Amino acid sequence: MDFDIDPLDVEVLPTEVVVIEPSLVRPDYIIRIKNVIFMMEFESSHVGLKKKKLFKLYISAYDYKNNDENDNIIFFVVSTKEKSKMAEYNINDWDSFKFPIISLKELDKEKIINNIETKMDNKDTFTNRELIELALTPILEKNKEKVIGQFYETKEIMSRIQYPTDEIKTSVYGIVLMLSSRYFDELDPVRKDIQGDLMGKVDCVAEACRKSFDEGKNEGHSETEENIVRNMLVNSDLSVEEISRLCGVSLDRVVDLKSKL
Repeated sequence: MDFDIDPLDVEVLPTEVVVIEPSLVRPDYIIRIKNVIFMMEFESSHVGLKKKKLFKLYISAYDYKNNDENDNIIFFVVSTKEKSKMAEYNINDWDSFKFPIISLKELDKEKIINNIETKMDNKDTFTNRELIELALTPILEKNKEKVIGQFYETKEIMSRIQYPTDEIKTSVYGIVLMLSSRYFDELDPVRKDIQGDLMGKVDCVAEACRKSFDEGKNEGHSETEENIVRNMLVNSDLSVEEISRLCGVSLDRVVDLKSKL
């Protein structure tokens, strides 16, 4: 098919248009558990086209720069404005980016917990969504004391669940760990208690760190150790002391790696 092109309609764009500045924007929370990357974004406004493009950029940037192992990446939005739904952004007919939006306004804490308890009594299988909603129950409370109480109740329920897969189990624990970092500062004894107990029971973060660390030592790749610690420093609110303990790396080594970020 022949067609004419007006030279005035042609613009050669500089390659700088694809430069990404990761320091300017980033997801609210990222956590790596075994071979799954979880990204969570909190939104109090409408998720429009601009936000959808930004969220796809998060995925692409992480996948290109940090995903040498080709880990699965799961992204979702927790919203106080939108209804629960699957959001979609299409670049063209064959490239579609989809992600779930979970509406906090539509979640009922009592219904979520009653459903979980009923299914445990009947030994029914849980859906991923039901378990993720359970992990979100602490932030459905308004009063700080009730938030704290719900963290402990949710943690206790989580410890009694038979999870359908290891991946969903670690994702549920990972979400609660991220939320506790959002609601309590590093020195808060409640945060230390919640996180210490969760990591002690499931050891989801420590297990992933130590497994990768051991594999790195066996293969003779010292850079694996650095990547593990660096990712923990960048993508979590854990202190250098906690990272040192969880990853089995000396405190001096962690501090040194942090100074080079």
